[in-house]
Amino acid sequence: MKYIIFLLVLMFTFSSAYCADKSRAKREKEASLQEKTATGTNFGSSKINVISNKDIQDKVTDALKKADIVPVEELSILVKDSIVSVSGNVDSLEQKDKIQQTIMSVPGVRGYKSNLKIKK
Repeated sequence: MKYIIFLLVLMFTFSSAYCADKSRAKREKEASLQEKTATGTNFGSSKINVISNKDIQDKVTDALKKADIVPVEELSILVKDSIVSVSGNVDSLEQKDKIQQTIMSVPGVRGYKSNLKIKK
């Protein structure tokens, strides 16, 4: 009888530890996924702010309008997974560099892809 009780206690202990590890692994996986999709954090709290691609596109457009490097209407701005792709024509390499700097300064932008061409 003692042997059966010992086996039951042992089984319960291992099954509890297994469930706890499985739950912890699931929480870590979810936290990792949130980190990958989050584009910013709210320091001072554990809340994660996720900025949508549309919001990033609007902020990039506003920043480029304020910078007044080239008319924004001449550029095509697309955002996917917080990575900004810009297409269009610019007059110089300096304009191209300023556009990149402006875009990368926008909160939430995680990357930049240039399809800008320099006019000849």
